[in-house]
Amino acid sequence: MRSMPITAARDDLSEVVNRVAYSKERICLTRHGKDVACVVSVEEARLLDLIEDRLDLSDALDALKELSEQGPVSWNDLKAELGV
Repeated sequence: MRSMPITAARDDLSEVVNRVAYSKERICLTRHGKDVACVVSVEEARLLDLIEDRLDLSDALDALKELSEQGPVSWNDLKAELGV
C-alpha cells in the first residue's frame, strides 16, 4: 500500500482518486508521518461492509444460541457482571 501525506493528496486529489478507482491502488494518507486514513475503491469498501455484516450476524447467532442454552439474564445480574 502506498503512503502519501494528506497535503499531497489534497493538492492532487483527482490523481489520487483515479489511481484508486482505475488502478485499484490503496493509498494510505499520513499526517506528520503517521497513518490516519486510507483511500480504497468502492468495491473494497463494499466488501469491508459485507465482511462486517457477516461478523455481526455471526455474533448475533452466537448470542441467540447462548440465550437458548443458558436462558435469560436478569438486569441486576447483567449490571453486576459488567461492573456497573
